[in-house]
Amino acid sequence: EEIKASHILVDSEATAQEILNKLKAGGIFEELATQYSTDPSAKRNQGDLGWFTWGSMVDNFQEAAFRMKPGEISAPVKTDFGYHIIKVIDRRQVEHQPGYAESKDQIRKLIIERRKRTLLQDYAKELRQKYPITVETPTCDFVLKKLEFLYPDTVAGRPRWRNNIDLNQLDKEERELVLGRFSGGQLTLGEYLTNLRRVPPDRQPDFDKQDSLREMIFQMSFMNILTVEAKAEGLEGSPEYKTKLSQFKELAMADVMRNDSIPYAAELNEGELQEYYDTHQTDFTAPLRFHLIEIQVADSGMALKYRSTLRTEEQFRGIAARETLRPGKRQLSGDLGVIDRNQFPELFDAVANLKPGGVAGPIKTLGRFSVVFVKERLEPEVQPFNLVKGRIVEVLTKTKGDSLYNGWIKDMRNRVAIEVYEDALAASVDKDKYASRDTTQTR
Repeated sequence: EEIKASHILVDSEATAQEILNKLKAGGIFEELATQYSTDPSAKRNQGDLGWFTWGSMVDNFQEAAFRMKPGEISAPVKTDFGYHIIKVIDRRQVEHQPGYAESKDQIRKLIIERRKRTLLQDYAKELRQKYPITVETPTCDFVLKKLEFLYPDTVAGRPRWRNNIDLNQLDKEERELVLGRFSGGQLTLGEYLTNLRRVPPDRQPDFDKQDSLREMIFQMSFMNILTVEAKAEGLEGSPEYKTKLSQFKELAMADVMRNDSIPYAAELNEGELQEYYDTHQTDFTAPLRFHLIEIQVADSGMALKYRSTLRTEEQFRGIAARETLRPGKRQLSGDLGVIDRNQFPELFDAVANLKPGGVAGPIKTLGRFSVVFVKERLEPEVQPFNLVKGRIVEVLTKTKGDSLYNGWIKDMRNRVAIEVYEDALAASVDKDKYASRDTTQTR
């Protein structure tokens, strides 16, 4: 069985209870998720977790969620991440679910993985207590002031971000500012921003969200904390450590061989890059996009009235500034900025055939009703060569490198003899496992 649910994540039980009281008084779950949730993705998805099966979430969370019926909202549920308020939206049976016999091996793997995850979470919890992270507030304040200096309050119709800054905007001394400390180590601002490149934007904590930032720094510093703990436990002299060190050296030598010793193609010339660009135009075409002004209301009749009576951008903006329900959009007079289908699929589909000045609605989204005005229609267009040149270099460099590497592997296969020890291979097979299978089935 799968369930579809949303959640609001906060740091304290008191805050969770306060939000629960607001919900009982008629508060809208999605609005409160956007306003209060410390889950970085909540600003984008209003707390929506989508569909998930048993085993996809941490134990306390899933045990509470799978006991609930569609439409129910939970009391605060505590996990290692904080306190959750869960709203179950729907449940459904998974089609073509295999029987126990077919699933046994997979179930065993899932149970082992869950136990490993639980042990790792418990150990990480111990390390959090033993090596608490101290966030350097002056560094956070510096970043926020730097962002304020570099960028306007709104960028492309959206509020200025508070969770990242371009490394190129910082000098050497600024990059070396300490952002977080723990017993035995620290993380500089430059190191943090470099690691942050691997984190999706909607999961990057704002620099004024101390608890979320502390957790992100802990995750980034986890291996360094493990190293400090391992040294404290004297693991450097253990046989396991020496074996792992030997394996690491072998892998490092293989990596040097793979990336440094095998010859690569000569530098790409401009003609090759241009030819790839000319023959792969679809890869560099920006999709159809719209600049929309939206009024979102709770009543379909009111939305229909606005759809029938409003005609100009000024009219839409005036009503949106007073009445629109989409979080954070009243101060922007309903301006959604330029959107594509990935951002607002229902709105996009409703205006797909409209020209600038067109009006669409009512459009049902998350239990509310939207009416939109098309300010601009941006047709699909091929991005300029100079803008995508770097991407082309990456693609062609990898393609040529892989071709040379595969050729080297083929040559090695011809030059190096590999002998398989059949007796040792046969001895490694669990004969009982395969003997128990039904051999009457045909393939």
